[in-house]
Amino acid sequence: MTNFLAAAVLRPAHASWDGRVYRTGILQQVDERSAAELGVAYRLVRRASSCAVIASSREQASEVAAALALVWDFGAPVIPAAPLGHETGQGAVTLEREYRWQSAGLTPYEDEPACATWDGALLEVRGPCLQAPSQAALRAEIASLCGVAPDQIHITHADLHADQAAYDAAVDAAVVAHALQASIAVWPDRSGGTAPLLRVEQGAAKDGAGRVAQWHTRLSQPGAPRPSAAYLDAFSTADHAGAPQAGCDALSGPQLHIAYAGEEVLHPPVAPIALNTTVDAGEVQRARLFAQETYADEMAADQDLDPVQWRLTQLPDDAGRALIEGVAAAAGWRAGPRGRVGRQLTGKALKGQGMACAQVADASHAPPTRAWAAWVVDVSVDPATGQVSLDRLTVGHHVDELVIVDGDDAMWGQRLTRTARDLLTDGSRHDDWRSPSAREQGRAETGSGLPAVGASSSVERKQSLPVLPGRLSDSDALTLPAAAAIANAIFDATGIRLREAPLTLGALTAVALPGTPSSAGLQQDEAGTHRGWRRTARKWRGSLSIAGGLVALAAAVIPWRPAIPLAQPDLSVYSSAAIERGRLIAAASDCVTCHTAPEGQRNAGGRAMDTPFGTVYTTNITPDRETGLGGWSFAAFDRAMREGVGRDGRHLYPAFPYTSFAKFSDGDMQALYAYLMTQPAVKAKPPETRLAFPYGVRPLMRYWNLLFHDAEPYRADLSQSALWNRGAYLVQGPGHCMACHSPRNAFGAEQNDASNFLAGGEVDGWNAPALNGTAATALPWTRQDLFAYLRTGFSQRHGVAAGPMAPVVENLRELPDRDIEAMAVYLESITRKGSPAAQAQGGLPPTTEHALIDIAAPVEAAKPSIAAEGASLPARILSLAGQNVYEGACAACHDTARGSPLFGVRPVLSLNTNITAAEPDNLIKVVLAGIVEPAHSGLGYMPGFADTLSDGQVADLLEYLRGQYAPQSPAWTGLNEAVARNRAELTRHAEAMK
Repeated sequence: MTNFLAAAVLRPAHASWDGRVYRTGILQQVDERSAAELGVAYRLVRRASSCAVIASSREQASEVAAALALVWDFGAPVIPAAPLGHETGQGAVTLEREYRWQSAGLTPYEDEPACATWDGALLEVRGPCLQAPSQAALRAEIASLCGVAPDQIHITHADLHADQAAYDAAVDAAVVAHALQASIAVWPDRSGGTAPLLRVEQGAAKDGAGRVAQWHTRLSQPGAPRPSAAYLDAFSTADHAGAPQAGCDALSGPQLHIAYAGEEVLHPPVAPIALNTTVDAGEVQRARLFAQETYADEMAADQDLDPVQWRLTQLPDDAGRALIEGVAAAAGWRAGPRGRVGRQLTGKALKGQGMACAQVADASHAPPTRAWAAWVVDVSVDPATGQVSLDRLTVGHHVDELVIVDGDDAMWGQRLTRTARDLLTDGSRHDDWRSPSAREQGRAETGSGLPAVGASSSVERKQSLPVLPGRLSDSDALTLPAAAAIANAIFDATGIRLREAPLTLGALTAVALPGTPSSAGLQQDEAGTHRGWRRTARKWRGSLSIAGGLVALAAAVIPWRPAIPLAQPDLSVYSSAAIERGRLIAAASDCVTCHTAPEGQRNAGGRAMDTPFGTVYTTNITPDRETGLGGWSFAAFDRAMREGVGRDGRHLYPAFPYTSFAKFSDGDMQALYAYLMTQPAVKAKPPETRLAFPYGVRPLMRYWNLLFHDAEPYRADLSQSALWNRGAYLVQGPGHCMACHSPRNAFGAEQNDASNFLAGGEVDGWNAPALNGTAATALPWTRQDLFAYLRTGFSQRHGVAAGPMAPVVENLRELPDRDIEAMAVYLESITRKGSPAAQAQGGLPPTTEHALIDIAAPVEAAKPSIAAEGASLPARILSLAGQNVYEGACAACHDTARGSPLFGVRPVLSLNTNITAAEPDNLIKVVLAGIVEPAHSGLGYMPGFADTLSDGQVADLLEYLRGQYAPQSPAWTGLNEAVARNRAELTRHAEAMK
């Protein structure tokens, strides 16, 4: 790729697509003055609704893109596009049920660019995720947009899943390459974040014989691939009639057919989506199938008919009928109507059986062929807890022109196992620490009831032996019926109809199931009673009179919780899986960072924690009996973690974040205890914490806890996805992000009300930025940014983890990608909800439409052009003294115009959050102390300049950096005083750590 230039494409933040039409803004003005001051060579390609920045490298293109000031006109009329998929052509129809589907999360795409080269005769395009069915559409659209013949376009692709973002990038690369007659690379923009919750309204029209004549389906999101985002630029505000049609005509994606009588009807979606919102075509297909097959089961139940027989009467296709009959026979199908609650009560378990099937034009084969799949699922439901166990899966599959034989495809079995688990218990618990690989291999600590795949498994496999390339386990149709079959089986067992997938099972625990008293599932114990008392106590906060407060304060000085006797823990009860789970919890909780002193032994305590009330020293949490936790029973450990009361009855200070650890589930608390108690014991007595009066009076913490502490474990939000709940649990519980990133009141309590939750705080003298969207950043944090930052310690769009955040990222490396993704999903939802743009526009999530490019070898590009008139940003007089300091101390590593990075990564300074922040303190600390302990060595190290630069020189440098790389932000004031203050804080902290 040495001959490729990098392009970053910018579009309006709120361009959208609703399945039939695009809505966008028209580019009115480009102010290049701030970009020109960067000294980076670049070119611009302006079109009606986009602006492409072309530079030698990803860093340079993204830096220039961030510095441009673009003015959009959103008063333009709607831009029409040719319809995709089916049009109804009918009037109003009856839609009787609504179903919902939440995407499982990020798709693990390789981060590869789309590349294009135009030499005047041949346009070569390579897209990272373009399947064969997309090539005809891609070629037609590029030909139309670029004005070249289709036979002048040559397309190559990698064999990965279809992806709209990659499709957009390929068209962008082709358009820019054609415009410049050059070689261009564009990286797909997948910054849209969490896939939206899909809502499916379902109905059906019947003929005179009572059979389904027409299916009616309305989706809340578009169900077919859209034209590329570059298609917006084919129009102008005055000319909509000349829209190129060639690209649209070829864009209808493969359709899903439930092969009963009639065909489905796709209605226009009810809401537009942002162009970079993650709407995976496969997720849409699964949502439609879940809705239609669950609705079919409901229709059979309403008519008091057997679901299998009901389906067979609807099916005109012999292959489909034969497959369903064969799967039902293999499963031992229990004939008769479903949903007879309690009929199959066996001991304490409710038994149920459900069926679902699908037919698709299977795109995993070339050319596409018709494929069938049918599932029968047997479940057991515990009426006391609502827990669902999958007892048996019977799955059949048929692809036209393939021979049906008996056999054993291990990959198929693994895929069925993974699909079922992700849809049910294992994929929905917020305290599930098992990695995806462990789930697939059946090494769960507590099983879901699903048998392991193997020769003795009760999973029935009736498979096809492929005579075409590829494996049957890759078939598009294979797993489509899973969610509906499980939901139908749960209905048969309980009479409860679940209409949202993946199945979080909240409805099963919200009601009393048959055969149990109304109080089933409730647990009464001392801890539960105490937590109930806490809820009552919190109601007093707003109504405590002065007299009542004085009475409570007087009572607080009397010890209120007794010491728990020393114990000899029996660690033989903990399995290796529980200890491994505890290790991951400890990593997520960052235990070792706080409980290890500099040059000290791991977890032996003694680290100094600076607080506004004095220095607090961390305790020894190794299992040493005299100085650590060795004599602590689990009850003592649990009390300290949830209530902030040590084994000896003394109250702990909230510098130990028990306010967050109280949210642990009981299983996680046991696992963490098991892990800590099985680590090497270290005899070490840390310095004793001694705070000045009145903070040193520990019994006063009783009153503090009464007012500010909630000891309730985390409770899942059933309106959110399983991935979101997992992220919320990790952030609020083990990760204790609020301890640093939420402000504290005068009493040192976290302010976690709606306006202050994750609104920014302070730790060890560092400013912990707001995570709720209110922080000053050049670009908003997206889900992908958050994932990259938490996974690697570096975000190209925001910078490197430094200070107290670096060891947090280092410990998070122990967690699987799925957990990091969950945290990113949750934090992005908080960021978008609280951002100024979202608040100003009634909560609409802001999006930033530009791609970040990384081309290895720089290529000479044209010199920047400078806008002469109409610019909106005033130029700022830069500090010449600060520029001289920058040239001497910083430019060799940080100047993107000077070749490749010398050491590790090179953050783009115009995007760095420390430079755009409201306060300069973090940047001062980085300049003075450097980054000597990065999250991992691959990020590189930065030397500190405390011994080589004076306070005045550092202040000059900061003034220059602010003016040069954040001209849109107000100038910092009082820099000399701020530098002196931070230098003193660093010195004092270093002394305390010795």
